[in-house]
Amino acid sequence: MIGATSPSVYQELKQVTADAETNRLGSTGTNLYYCKDYMSSQHRDNDATWSLCIQLSKCGRPDEFNFSFTQWGVYIITEPQCIW
Repeated sequence: MIGATSPSVYQELKQVTADAETNRLGSTGTNLYYCKDYMSSQHRDNDATWSLCIQLSKCGRPDEFNFSFTQWGVYIITEPQCIW
């Protein structure tokens, strides 16, 4: 999916994986996990490359379970089918 929408991101992810001599995660190169009532204190991530997320559903108040990227001044209000 990412290759069709952003070829440069796809190529970068492919190169990082090759440079690290690691295999893709799963048959599609993705990792799936389930979170319920997930919370994390504010922290900085030093990811080596791109990271894509999708939220399939959301229960609770609109001001709950959102993401804040304070280093960039960005606050993401997640909704069902939200990709970031």
